[in-house]
Amino acid sequence: MTSIRQIFASEQFRWPNGMHRAAALFSTSPEEITARTGFEFEAGVDELDHFRAISLELPSGRRVRLLWHERAPVLGLELDIDLADDLDDARIETMNALGIAQAELIWQPDADASAS
Repeated sequence: MTSIRQIFASEQFRWPNGMHRAAALFSTSPEEITARTGFEFEAGVDELDHFRAISLELPSGRRVRLLWHERAPVLGLELDIDLADDLDDARIETMNALGIAQAELIWQPDADASAS
């Protein structure tokens, strides 16, 4: 089995399709992911606020990003995936790879919304 690889900001992470979308929101904190995997989140600032993020290449080669905005109205760890990726497959692989339980999933987009 291939392992998970962290993609650091210095590697200039790129989405295969050039764009991304949110695939899930988890109640899991960055600290919990670090405790489970040993991967450290990188801090930054974007147009919304201060954030912590981690970009990963999963065993399948799929690229994902986990994003935590420090002062979001609803705190949660956002899973971002490539725009052309399959929502369910990406979410399931990420959850399995990182040990995220179904009970930690607090939001997922309607699959039909991406088809319109």
